[in-house]
Amino acid sequence: MDVRIKIRQRSPFPKPWKWEMYVGKRLVTASNESYASQGEAHGAARDTLDRIVLEWAKSRKVPG
Repeated sequence: MDVRIKIRQRSPFPKPWKWEMYVGKRLVTASNESYASQGEAHGAARDTLDRIVLEWAKSRKVPG
């Protein structure tokens, strides 16, 4: 599975940056919040991706 995070200038200054997450060529989710820097937007996207992966892993856990 190919997951990509793209940082795009989608809002006016002072917080112009938003992130978008793609699986292949399909947009899966995007930020509702805007960020002041590309790095801040990327960090928020990584946090979101980590949360999604952890939630998925918990849902796949088989009771012992």
